[in-house]
Amino acid sequence: RRRPGTWDCSVCTLQNDVENTECNVCGAQKPENAKITAAGVDPKEAQKAREKEARAKKAILREFQRTLRFLSGGEMTFYDAEPLLKTVGSNLALMYPAEQQNDTKEFMDKLLEHLEVELSGTTNPDLVSTTFGATIAKVKTRQHDKKHISRNPEYQSTYTMTLIVEGHDSVESALKANFEPDIHEVDDEEDTDEAGKPVKYKFEYRTLFAELPSVLCIQLNRFSYDYGRGVPIKHNHRIEIPEVLDMQQYSEVGRGAVYKLKGMLIHMGATASSGHYYSIIKSRPADGEDPDSGAWLKFDDNRVSELKADEIDEECFGGEYVGQQKDTYGNLRHVTREKGWNAYLVFYELDSATAPPPLTKEEREANKGEGGEPEKKDGEEEGEDDDEEEAPIGPDEAVAVLEAQAEQVQTANEKLWRRALLYQPATLDLFRKLIAVKLFAAKKAIGPVLMTPELARSLVRTGFALYERAVLHCEDVAASESDLRAWTTVLVSLFSNDPQSALAFLEAISAATKGEEGEATAAAAAAAGPNGWAPSELIRRAVLQKGAMRNVTEVRDSAIALITGVAKGLAEVNMINEGPGFSQMVKRLLDAVEVVVQEADVLDGYMCLFLELAKSSALRPKLLSCDVAAYLAHIYLANLSPAPEYTGDDAAAIASGEPLPKLPANTRKSIAAMYSHPLHNYKILLQALSAVLQSATPTEVFAAMPPLSRRLLNEARLLTRLVDKDPLAGLKTIVPEPPTPEEEEAMLLAEGWQKHAAQTGKIFWSHKRRKDTSTWERPKPRKHTVNELEDLSLKAAAPSDLLLVSLALMDPSMAGSVCDALVQGVERSYPNSRVLEHKLTVLKLLLQCDGDEHHEGRVQRVAEQLNAQIGKLREGEAIEVRALKNHQKCSRMEVLVKAVQELQDTIPAFVLIFPKGTLDWFLPWIEEFKPAMRVTLDDLQGKWTNSQHQDITIEGDQCTFADGNPVQISPYDTATYSTYQVPGWVLSQ
Repeated sequence: RRRPGTWDCSVCTLQNDVENTECNVCGAQKPENAKITAAGVDPKEAQKAREKEARAKKAILREFQRTLRFLSGGEMTFYDAEPLLKTVGSNLALMYPAEQQNDTKEFMDKLLEHLEVELSGTTNPDLVSTTFGATIAKVKTRQHDKKHISRNPEYQSTYTMTLIVEGHDSVESALKANFEPDIHEVDDEEDTDEAGKPVKYKFEYRTLFAELPSVLCIQLNRFSYDYGRGVPIKHNHRIEIPEVLDMQQYSEVGRGAVYKLKGMLIHMGATASSGHYYSIIKSRPADGEDPDSGAWLKFDDNRVSELKADEIDEECFGGEYVGQQKDTYGNLRHVTREKGWNAYLVFYELDSATAPPPLTKEEREANKGEGGEPEKKDGEEEGEDDDEEEAPIGPDEAVAVLEAQAEQVQTANEKLWRRALLYQPATLDLFRKLIAVKLFAAKKAIGPVLMTPELARSLVRTGFALYERAVLHCEDVAASESDLRAWTTVLVSLFSNDPQSALAFLEAISAATKGEEGEATAAAAAAAGPNGWAPSELIRRAVLQKGAMRNVTEVRDSAIALITGVAKGLAEVNMINEGPGFSQMVKRLLDAVEVVVQEADVLDGYMCLFLELAKSSALRPKLLSCDVAAYLAHIYLANLSPAPEYTGDDAAAIASGEPLPKLPANTRKSIAAMYSHPLHNYKILLQALSAVLQSATPTEVFAAMPPLSRRLLNEARLLTRLVDKDPLAGLKTIVPEPPTPEEEEAMLLAEGWQKHAAQTGKIFWSHKRRKDTSTWERPKPRKHTVNELEDLSLKAAAPSDLLLVSLALMDPSMAGSVCDALVQGVERSYPNSRVLEHKLTVLKLLLQCDGDEHHEGRVQRVAEQLNAQIGKLREGEAIEVRALKNHQKCSRMEVLVKAVQELQDTIPAFVLIFPKGTLDWFLPWIEEFKPAMRVTLDDLQGKWTNSQHQDITIEGDQCTFADGNPVQISPYDTATYSTYQVPGWVLSQ
């Protein structure tokens, strides 16, 4: 079978079939950009063709030059080398994509090798080889008289010298071991014995430098492979790196020199299979200064910092350090760990004062004659060369390339300074104040300034352009709520003076910005001249922050406040319905529902925008008419929503004219894939939904509601989920006022803090129940817990604030569905749980709403449902009841009876239907079905160990813990079960 083609493995260089996804020998993965040699083509010829193409394109060389120009001439704090990585990735066969973490030595070798190919035909064809390449000589010496027997020089094609550092504590030690001569006892052809046979002598075989490179790159090979465990490992032990390296003893006589340390590449990572690279480089001093006076700089991604000389050891040498670790009891203890950060590549620069004279042409030819000439390829005759000699690049072309690169650097510098000047908080604050002063003067008609339509339009466009393109991108301003609030206030005032621009603004932020529709919108805006608004990505970038690496809440809230303020201003002057602006914006948001539900942060911005819009009473009817309520309920139900399967006249949404799309489940798998975490908690969504439904009285809202919203909000799945998961949906969280100093002191005393006066008269505090808590500073009172804040909010809330109550007050059919869902939810609750308390609170608030003619019907419905559920449990004949265990029956009966008793105490109309005294049978019934205790007090006598590994001794009704203080064991009875308790503990049955 003819092979369709081959690719060369970047690790072991084996040729593999093109269909192989990994190397047959070493198992390395096939690179995404592997160079494929076509079938029937000699690989050597294919390699020659690739080199010829590289010499012609010079893609990496040009991009590398451009990168160096930006590094040397650019005024930015860092340069993003993404263009170089893309060029390298498309031209080099790396093991992994260029933007991922490749081995730096392999990356450097392949990059320099390719640059050497591309430099041929230029004015500096040997630049790479003379900078990094070296000539070595393999010397054979007779040991007893040190006579040189042979010398075989050869040019070293690799650009780094690899040192095995395992078992060594310094670079000098590893160098000495690397250049240690091999000693072999072999026949000496020059000396024979009496019989004429060669005499055996010991010979030293050494490798020495015949010509040193200008830059010596040393790889400290800290990585090896543990064949026992089958994993790569990293040696993090200390290796001292000298600042001056003498290579005299490793070079031929007269060819040695001294090197000075100029840079190190650090690998940060405890293992060989992961980590991060950064560099430490010695800066070059200015002309005339001491050559060794440069500062050490740390280059870590986009961060550059200066290092002191005594910090080099800590950063580069490796070894161990003493850290802190908490034990199981929370105590700090000192532990010794390996430093995972240490030098991997070390760069030395030749000291020109000690550099030997360069080899003459005759010496180089002599080296070649002694064995340095490259081998001829198979079938290649002397003087044969298939490639035509390429003409070098002309000076005009070289100058044009350099001028183009210099122009790019200059343009980037100009943009940098323009952005730096514009993005300064002081500059932006000045612009805002100038606009505000102009606005104030025009409103007050100070001097010749009048608020003409042209002036209003000009101020609006200028202010919004600064806000969108500069303010939201300036880190100092974007992180300041006060600065953003000031900008929002000015912009809203500007829009209020020009309603036409406000309408155009809403239309612009909801227009498409990409594709054919975006191009058409931009063209129409340009054709409209000064009155046209170009499409804006304010919602996508500032509100939703789609694709942002880090979401900025302040930016999101500012943009939402601006959009809401503009819409409110239009509603106040009755212009919200003029033009497609607001309706188009809402439609665009609703159409994006499938995208926004994929990310929690994006959905947060989406919900916050709808919540702020719904807070305006003038905008709620518009939101309601666009089926916003249906969309919010649909998002809340996620994949459980039945809306996508709806048919009939009430199946389509008003905004799109089509059924709602199917949404994914609102869960994401954990790393262990053992349980699911909710992607979004929906608290903001439910507040927005509740606010939308408060546009008028409940009956008026129901009458104005589109058919789809009416149908979906009456869905049993929605009501059941609300009752079980979010019974307090729509509740507005209140933040209590900070206490006065007197109230704060009273709170501290109530928490157990005591106030004392020292002998000097200075006040200090201590806690009477805690040891070692004395402090001179006044302690802070305990903050409210989430449950306490929820209880405070519930006390201050009106019944209509709760979503379930609002739904029940809209229509009798809705009321029946809500009442049934609440009663069934109560029955499913666990006794004495917080969720049960919330459900009962909502039920009581609903039945307390007696301002309409349907009040008695709701009370009647709840009473009938409770009576039916209690009767079903008491009779025990229903199939679902017979399947319950006794403790489950008791639990359900307890919560139903508790609901009846609380309603009898709070709802007068309920007592008329369900009189007190009708539940006298409850206690005997519970005693009949309540399970007996599995573990009695008699079973507990003796010594035990609890789940916290504490020793316990029980004698009679006394329980003694490890501290030796006995406590009383008392019965603990509920309607569901009985057991025993001690303070802080309950015995599980």
